[in-house]
Amino acid sequence: MNLLTGALALGAIPVAAIATELLARQLLRAFGGYYRYRPFNRERMEIDLTALPRLGPVSHVRINRDGERGNEPPAKGERAWRALVVGGSAAECYYLDQEETWPAVLERHLSQPAALAHLGVPRVHIGNIAKAILPCEQITMLLSRVFPRYHELDAIFVMVGASDVIRWLEKKTPSKIKEGAFTPSSIFEVHPEGPWGWSPKQTALWHLASRFNMRLRHPEAVRKNTGDWLHRVRKMRAQAETLLDELPDPTPMLDHFEKFYREMIRLSKSKAKRVIVVRQPWFEKEHTPEEAQLLWNFGLGRPYIEEVKTYAKMKAVFKLLNLVDARAKAINEEMGVEQLDLMPVLERSARVYYDTLHFTPAGAKDVADAVVGTVLSGVGKPPAEEPVGL
Repeated sequence: MNLLTGALALGAIPVAAIATELLARQLLRAFGGYYRYRPFNRERMEIDLTALPRLGPVSHVRINRDGERGNEPPAKGERAWRALVVGGSAAECYYLDQEETWPAVLERHLSQPAALAHLGVPRVHIGNIAKAILPCEQITMLLSRVFPRYHELDAIFVMVGASDVIRWLEKKTPSKIKEGAFTPSSIFEVHPEGPWGWSPKQTALWHLASRFNMRLRHPEAVRKNTGDWLHRVRKMRAQAETLLDELPDPTPMLDHFEKFYREMIRLSKSKAKRVIVVRQPWFEKEHTPEEAQLLWNFGLGRPYIEEVKTYAKMKAVFKLLNLVDARAKAINEEMGVEQLDLMPVLERSARVYYDTLHFTPAGAKDVADAVVGTVLSGVGKPPAEEPVGL
């Protein structure tokens, strides 16, 4: 009898484990939530200064409980001016130390006593949920999934455009762009959709345990030689077999951008009192040989994971970026959202950019210095009326 009881008890263990796992999956689907970054994540990046000489030797990433790169958000009921930053890598500022990113510098500007008095609040919080190479279609999904966790925001800052160009080139300039060709895992570091498996690290229980570990222990991942891969991709572009003067008709990319840009703006206006488009700037000029050595992107393929032998010449790239910016500008005017053109504002030099699109700490500060004026000058103005017919 004792042997039988023991056998039954042993047999019940895997059954209970499976039942617990299935319950965990159901709970995550119902209550799990979508987070751009893993809440409470901590990273310490040791920068390769031969690749990124204008950055500091160490950069930190600090993610708050809402999955934003930024300080902890206001508590429920706390009076504060709260904003989100969305966009691609120029908004993400991943390699910069957290305190040097333009959203963080902007938050400090707006936290000065005079600015707080102007805003009429005791505190400002700006959370960053931008991500590299995230075109507007994916940003639209990002916003639709995270917005249910937020009450009304005071502002959303948008910096987009380049990711749509890069993705189109990486896919080798298709004449037709397939919608929905991505998974939640390509956007969110934490989400409730799985897919789940039965190996330990694929289970919902492992996922929950990892989240509790992050919340309780705040472990810090250390990444050495951060940015060293830039040596390889810069060399790849410099030694490209083909440099294209002309590119195929970009109309499919532009139309795809416009469709989802409009939806992104519409969603943003439904959640925030103000939508401020900080139009994506880029390092456009006749580059010196030294400046040209910084460039690496805009290949027909994905240089991060494969050998790319064909690249667009920079004049062709600048043409694409200008076309996207012109579309965005027209839509902003039509939909009545605030916008800031940084191209006439930012110095076009290696002091500001460490490649075609990404800011040095000095460049990020210049961006924040420009954006703060737009924020404060718009306080007290009634929101623009929605144009008839939209």
